[in-house]
Amino acid sequence: MTSQLPRTLQEAEGEPREAVFISHAAPEDNAFTIWLGAKLAAMGYEVWADVLKLKGGDDWQRKLENALRHRAGKMLLVANPRAVDKQGVRNEIQIASEVARKLGDAAFIIPLRMEPFEAPFLIAHAQYIDFTRGWAHGLSELLETLQETYRVPPNAGGEEKIWREIQLIHGKTLVAEPERLISNWLSIDQLPTKIRYYEFKGQVSERRAQAQMTEAPWPLKPFRRGFLTFARIHDLQDHFGPNLPIRPKEERRVAGFLDSGWSKLDIGRLDARNHFSDLARQAFEKLFAERGLLQYALSGTQSAWWPPVDIAPTTKIGFRWGMSPVCARSKAYRSSGR
Repeated sequence: MTSQLPRTLQEAEGEPREAVFISHAAPEDNAFTIWLGAKLAAMGYEVWADVLKLKGGDDWQRKLENALRHRAGKMLLVANPRAVDKQGVRNEIQIASEVARKLGDAAFIIPLRMEPFEAPFLIAHAQYIDFTRGWAHGLSELLETLQETYRVPPNAGGEEKIWREIQLIHGKTLVAEPERLISNWLSIDQLPTKIRYYEFKGQVSERRAQAQMTEAPWPLKPFRRGFLTFARIHDLQDHFGPNLPIRPKEERRVAGFLDSGWSKLDIGRLDARNHFSDLARQAFEKLFAERGLLQYALSGTQSAWWPPVDIAPTTKIGFRWGMSPVCARSKAYRSSGR
């Protein structure tokens, strides 16, 4: 670093230390190193890393070591469990520690924390830059540290062109070919035949009626003095009991309900589809809960469901639902009247 090294040391070495050396465990971290090198080069820094090796024949390892010993103002260590266990990285840490002692720079090595890791003894004291919250966030902190804290000077030496070429070499070409779609969408093989409107008889407790509707094993949509559902009367009477008597008022085929609404109940086509979507959502959620899946509330009214480890293994699996989840296999539609 021009601003921190003793003048006599700079003169003895013949040239200032303006390079940034990136140490990483190839090939696992190549993508990050290429990205970081290109960003730093674009900011005007001279950057050294083993991914710069484009042609064979050169003693590249010797050039890297020479850059670390005589050109580097800082060494950036891509720090994760893989890297700190690699012998090559440990060798570079050893060399960098010798350079740090020579320069009297205790902060010569800057770990870039990609994942939690156990720091080797030689860098146990080093203050890391946190990249776990995102590469962009880590880069911003790193640039501020290089410029404001350690004052490593940019050196416009044309390295940005080299790093751009490296990115193109390692880039992937788009290929037009069929791709298998992996989705968590569940297909509906068959819809319930009819949707029904029921009313509560006489004066009933609104709070109690709402509680019973919520606890029903079938999807119910509160509407006027009752509710919409696919279930039939004899199943509903067993659930609501004599204290909450109900009576069937109207019924309509689901196909017509979705196509044109329900004029007798003043339900337009758009409202009909919204009511059906609500009932279908309830049916899926009741089925998921019945199968032992766990619910996680997302923003708004959305929910996510997943199988716990005691139900499904952690590897990728397929679910065999049998009949459609919006059909008679679930309680939601066991009484749909098909």
